Amino acid sequence: MLCLVGSPVSASSPKPVALELGEPAPFAGQLLPPDRAIKLGQKAERCELVRKHDADRLAKLFAIDLGLARTELEIEIERAKTREEVLRRELERESAFNIWTHPIFVVPITAVLTYAIMRAARELP
Repeated sequence: MLCLVGSPVSASSPKPVALELGEPAPFAGQLLPPDRAIKLGQKAERCELVRKHDADRLAKLFAIDLGLARTELEIEIERAKTREEVLRRELERESAFNIWTHPIFVVPITAVLTYAIMRAARELP
């Protein structure tokens, strides 16, 4: 890991010095001038505040999305229950269908029986 640090407090050389991970600092003392250290600390604090704000905002948005998804799911469940009830009633009505009383069966049978009775009646002495 490469880490950039400022040189010891000095007005003449405010340039950063490259350090490798585990390498000791090539000097003793303060690594950043106080004003840069304060600015860096404030920036880190602002980043943390922004991160917390974003996390809270996203949590609220996800809660809203979850609520909407639950509402949509409940609506779909109610629609499915209604459709199931309609289909169940249709099934009961269809299963209650009695061929013996339906006009498609009754009319031809009545005509044939009437014809047979009339013919039989004509042949009686």
